[in-house]
Amino acid sequence: MIGETVGFELADGEVVWVRENVLPIFRAGEREAISAVVSFTDIGPVREAQQQLRYLATRDALTGLYNRTFLAERMQAMLGRATCAAKPALLFVDLDGFRKVNDTGGHEAGDALLRDVGHRLAGCVSEADTLARVGGDEFVIAVCCYEKVDDLSALAQRVLDVIAAPFGVAGNEYYLGASIGISLYPDDGRSAAALMRNADSAMYAARQRGANQFQFFTNELRQRLQRRFQIERGLRRALASGELRLAFQPIVDGESGRVIGAEALLRWESDELGAVSPVEFIPVAEDTGMTIPIGQWVLEHACRQAAQWRRLLAPDFVMAVNFSPRQIADGLVEQVAGCLARTGLAPEALEVEITEGILMRDCQSVQPVLRALSDIGGAHFGGRLRHRLFVAFVPEALPAAPSEGRSHVRGGPARQPRLGGDHAGRRGDGALARHTRDGRGRGDARAGVASALARLRAAAGLPVRQAGERQGMRGAAARARRQPPAGGYVRVA
Repeated sequence: MIGETVGFELADGEVVWVRENVLPIFRAGEREAISAVVSFTDIGPVREAQQQLRYLATRDALTGLYNRTFLAERMQAMLGRATCAAKPALLFVDLDGFRKVNDTGGHEAGDALLRDVGHRLAGCVSEADTLARVGGDEFVIAVCCYEKVDDLSALAQRVLDVIAAPFGVAGNEYYLGASIGISLYPDDGRSAAALMRNADSAMYAARQRGANQFQFFTNELRQRLQRRFQIERGLRRALASGELRLAFQPIVDGESGRVIGAEALLRWESDELGAVSPVEFIPVAEDTGMTIPIGQWVLEHACRQAAQWRRLLAPDFVMAVNFSPRQIADGLVEQVAGCLARTGLAPEALEVEITEGILMRDCQSVQPVLRALSDIGGAHFGGRLRHRLFVAFVPEALPAAPSEGRSHVRGGPARQPRLGGDHAGRRGDGALARHTRDGRGRGDARAGVASALARLRAAAGLPVRQAGERQGMRGAAARARRQPPAGGYVRVA
């Protein structure tokens, strides 16, 4: 007997593990052993190291919970045993507000809080279920089997309740929330990967509804995911296939009725999906990083069109282009300067429009960009010294005026950061609708906006205007009546 592993229990209860080798000794010519040589090797340290390795391979080092690898193995086993009467389910738990703990208390406080979260979650699940940490602040509960959906709802609510209780870390008290997505076997997937993916999607849907919510995966969510996938796939080839185009919303002087500029709006006519609203494809572009190449295309084509119209129609024509937060953080100044140089458009003919929310959220990093944009006029383009590029802030929360057809009055409805996409995602009908407004009935709201803009001026140190407020483009009579230019909508092929 060679290499046999044996455990010996000592008098104090401790078990010593050894590897035993037994070698018989024979006399010459005899078949029966007259003695034996027994040797022992203490393998306790080796055995402990092996067990530690197995533990580390299946456990999260910070919380001691199971990790993603073990969860996948356990899910495969659960699905293999699943029956009509014993169906597994998956709860995807994501913490809300965890980042503020790291930002205020440091990573040590964050680690301590995650361990506390793991301990609380462990008290919510049964021994047959599996609790795993699969990401920084993401946890998954694999329910072995459930009798009715209400049981899962009750479990999700218990998780929300224990997370909502305050956490005491390093002498500070923190309050967190959670968003939970739930997927069911076999309706929402027959594989571990499908259940995990759909539970994750349901979790994001729950987060969109607000803090401390849980959401079951539904057919509606599945259709939305399929639609998003189609939009993402089509958008990736839209530029190369020439499916994108610009529409221009004219800016009309309220006094003279003359078109003094336009706002470039991005439109997508997909060969596969037809006309896709900006409300649908702009968020996809933001999430996938396609904002940058599409934004460059919008800027280039808008500037070329503006330069042409200034040469042929109106020397003082102004083109407004909307920019998203991601574009501002990715070399916007260089993009604008290069585009003006290539197209020969004067800097004063381009308005860079962003929402004031961008400045309020990240004022320190955005202010230098805005100042650099305003100073582009100090550079030489085509050998001529240009005036300052005008930077505009678009109010995000201005009360909406009554709608008239498909017209749009600048400075009216609230907008979202976008790539030349209008806030309502309207489809033009080729007609130019012109409307004016005098602002009556909205004095309080406009006074609040004016006050906010004044604070923005002081904060950014920049020339800032409210959308719809044109400087140097109206007569004294129009300024005296405070009648801003109106906006319409026109399709341009």
